[in-house]
Amino acid sequence: MLGQPSSNQDRQDATLLWHLFSGQNLALDDRDVLQATGDVQMGQEAIPKARVQLWFLLAGLVVSGAAAIIGSIWIPWQWLAEITKQFGSALLVAGLLGLTVDRALKIELIRNVFYAAFRYLLPTEIKDEVARVIGYKFLCTDHHTVIEIEPIDDELVRVHIRIQRTLKNVSYQSEEVRNQFAVDEWGFTGHASQIQRCSMEFAGETLEGEDNDDYAEKPDAIGKITAKRTVKRGETVKLITIGSEVCRNNVQLFMSFRAPTVRPVIDVVIPKGFDHVCNFGVPEGKTRVSSITKKYELDGTQFPGQHMRIRWWRTANASEPSSVELPS
Repeated sequence: MLGQPSSNQDRQDATLLWHLFSGQNLALDDRDVLQATGDVQMGQEAIPKARVQLWFLLAGLVVSGAAAIIGSIWIPWQWLAEITKQFGSALLVAGLLGLTVDRALKIELIRNVFYAAFRYLLPTEIKDEVARVIGYKFLCTDHHTVIEIEPIDDELVRVHIRIQRTLKNVSYQSEEVRNQFAVDEWGFTGHASQIQRCSMEFAGETLEGEDNDDYAEKPDAIGKITAKRTVKRGETVKLITIGSEVCRNNVQLFMSFRAPTVRPVIDVVIPKGFDHVCNFGVPEGKTRVSSITKKYELDGTQFPGQHMRIRWWRTANASEPSSVELPS
């Protein structure tokens, strides 16, 4: 865990690490640089005085350059008019470069310095993993899963799965995204797995998923997948998946996702005669547990490869399973 920064250098390190582990592509802009130097508090949009002064200076160069070029027309001495015109052109070009090209070069320089620094400091064995983490294009900003355990008989239960996710494009370009969902098929006669919904909502459009051909020849799973849509930088898309599978009454369910997920929430609906545990597979991660319901929230970010896990088992002979309702 990162401690409270005690110096300007500590703040710079903390900011870089925050970008690294937040799942965002590392393409730092001016605000990020100012956050790193302590001029702006993390998450705030206040524009510092130094940047405003720089903008006025560059704008002044552009205006002064244009004025010098125009004013050279009325100078009676040819040699002075030519000098004034050339000087104005230099001011105009300098101002425009400062407002455009210089900013882009600075962003690229910061990115290259970050990669070089962390690839130098980190052990060789995890350099590729760091590069993979930095390369994530989407971040799940809102995740809610509802797991309902419904007893079928003394041996089997049907596990109902409802998932809603909001993905945000955190890269610096447009990216394609789609929703896909798969559940295991355990082969219990008369109790097939089901997928009721696999959809994506974006820009007022709802896309419904079709059968995923990747699972057509697989007897152990079924899947659905939607068409792709292009999401611009900063835009969000909502993914909704609903399905179920039939398992033994003493087993566990694992779920994994392709994008880093901020503070995922799981609600477990379980009948009388059963007990359960729920965790997010994050080493030393802290989980907030509701005092009035079986609701679990990770206090942090879950990365791809870390599985959400729900384990249940029968604790009593519940021949008459109690009715259960999903939370609204």
